[in-house]
Amino acid sequence: MIVPPFARESTKSDGKRRALASGVSLSDIDVTRDIIDLHFHLKSDIDVKKIRYTLEIAKWSEKEFQIHINFTNPLFISQGQERDEIVLIVKNPSWFRSALTGKPIDANLGKIAVTLPRQLPVGVEE
Repeated sequence: MIVPPFARESTKSDGKRRALASGVSLSDIDVTRDIIDLHFHLKSDIDVKKIRYTLEIAKWSEKEFQIHINFTNPLFISQGQERDEIVLIVKNPSWFRSALTGKPIDANLGKIAVTLPRQLPVGVEE
């Protein structure tokens, strides 16, 4: 996968990040606005409007793209016997290009369904 030319960042002594080159910094990207849409398919009685989350790009390299989904209330996820599902839809396929051909991913490949495990507090097992 071709990684877009993001500006490199450094952290100043005051903890603030600054771009070292012109261009968009990876931390400037709003994943929900710029990269993907999320659609929840809940199997429990939880109202989907109660599901709150933030997204963060953890890694974007030639071989992988990782995002972290941080749920505001993780105990709402996969509460019943059946696990909830999330569908990720790539908003901008042109940002995901083959390193071999330079062509963007097929729009059909830009939809990914993932079953969500039950989110339990640390130290609690099913």
